[in-house]
Amino acid sequence: MDLNNVLNTALCFPKGQTIKNRLLMAPMTTCSGFYDGSVPQDLVEYYGKRAQGLGAVIVECCFIEPLGPAFPGALGIDSDKKIPGLARIANAIKQQGALAILQIYHGGRMVEPELIGGKTPVAPSAVAAAREGATTPRELSSQEIDVLITKFGDAVNRAIKAGFDGVEIHGANTYLIQQFFSPHSNRRQDHWGGDREKRTRFPLAVLDIAHQMVDRAEANDFIIGYRFSPEEMEKPGITFKDSLYLLEKLAQRGLDYVHFSVGHWSRSSIIDLADHTPLITRYRQALSPSSSLAKVPVIGVGGIVNRTDVDQALAAGYDLLAVGKACIVYPDWWQRLHSGERLTLEMESTQREALSIPEPLWYFSLVDAMIRDVQNVGKKFKAGVYHEKVEAEALKLVIDVQLDTDRITDIRLQPDSSLDVDFTQTFEQLRSRMLVANSPYVDAIAGATTQSEALKKAVSRALSTSTKHWAEDSGVDPASLEHYDVIVIGSGGAGLAAAINAHDLGAKVVVVERMPTIGGNTLKASVGMNAAQTRYQQEKGIQDSKACFYEETLKGGKFKNNPDLLQQFVERARRL
Repeated sequence: MDLNNVLNTALCFPKGQTIKNRLLMAPMTTCSGFYDGSVPQDLVEYYGKRAQGLGAVIVECCFIEPLGPAFPGALGIDSDKKIPGLARIANAIKQQGALAILQIYHGGRMVEPELIGGKTPVAPSAVAAAREGATTPRELSSQEIDVLITKFGDAVNRAIKAGFDGVEIHGANTYLIQQFFSPHSNRRQDHWGGDREKRTRFPLAVLDIAHQMVDRAEANDFIIGYRFSPEEMEKPGITFKDSLYLLEKLAQRGLDYVHFSVGHWSRSSIIDLADHTPLITRYRQALSPSSSLAKVPVIGVGGIVNRTDVDQALAAGYDLLAVGKACIVYPDWWQRLHSGERLTLEMESTQREALSIPEPLWYFSLVDAMIRDVQNVGKKFKAGVYHEKVEAEALKLVIDVQLDTDRITDIRLQPDSSLDVDFTQTFEQLRSRMLVANSPYVDAIAGATTQSEALKKAVSRALSTSTKHWAEDSGVDPASLEHYDVIVIGSGGAGLAAAINAHDLGAKVVVVERMPTIGGNTLKASVGMNAAQTRYQQEKGIQDSKACFYEETLKGGKFKNNPDLLQQFVERARRL
């Protein structure tokens, strides 16, 4: 199917709902909710602006109970009070002619205690996640599991009341539903754990109660999708065969779609590094025509920006494609794609408000890296693949660093049978950090500092080699020096103020920053103005009060605030 057909061909989900084309906005964390998980107005505008032209928008995951948020600024669907705010998002999306689908989840052992008032996170078993400093969770009782299933059902009911066209059950990204299916995080020997068949019971129970809520509401064409992570790095962990087993069970109970959770639509196995077959190819090859899963549409995600990406991903076997970063950079992505425009993931640093991007999302690492790319106009590479050796203690391997003219596009390990799982996990985490930052100068992986530094040095050598090749081809003398009057070390508020002042006085200035983004500690001051009843709120019709501001600040300070000072702060903040 070519792009023109995709843009104009509808798809009918198994339960009857129709999506007008095969392109969706992917569920992406914005970290932009209020402290309690409710919806701010700028998030409504963000989604409404990006829905134009698309078949559907999958709204970021919403936690189903207070112990469920896995990151700051998460949205919630844990009470009826959240319905009006979520309804505004659904309405904004549907006004653009797109379907509105809401992702629901519980973070399980991936929840940090500070996000839930210092409480211990919960999980199928008291087994910590395989990451440095992970908190050991509390094992859920059988009664608590029954309650959680009911809360997933309540979330579906609220999504229906908020006007959404469907929900996506988040069974991926090592969150609670995946934790129940994983042999690493589920060590139970009761009804909810044991062999693979028993570990499917919790995901199936969540799906069953979702269907019950849909039937009770008589929302006959309400969409129910399921997102899954194909494999786990942990040992023991979920294999691709395990995922297919679970998905077939789910499909037999009734699913409208399944949604791969991968960094790129063409990703191959993260366990068998010698097998470069895309997982979507293995997925299609594994399905028999008579299986229930073969009748369920499949969504691909990751790396969808231009026409060639769409064509290749559809040809690989996906029925629908979810678009992530391109929708952030281009709210009118669908129209630009339709016109044949060649797109790059770059934004001018002055365009946040014009693009309707909430401020917390603007400072999120993935978005911040796309802003920085525009600013780094001096970086020049000769496009190609550069091979470098990584040597650290007993570790000896080869990586391929693929470069475009201004960015790192991929970092790959050459197959090596001697690699262990621990380093593979380190490599994947560090690779992700460097691709996001478009730089090797990122934080090392805790517990693997030596290996991280060796890998970073190898990527740095590749960049240096490529830059020299670019200089040679361009007739630039690599040995030539650039002269400056003033060198400012550090790009924080003080550094940038000094640089601007020196420039205004006629000096030629360069700012040197060791981090992949500018801002220093100023980046931490990104939540806007702490004040109530301001003219900015009044202009946007936002109802607020000093009393509410006082109570929220008191709660944020864990009730240890000095009441008199806090009252002075509340009274005077508006004048600042």
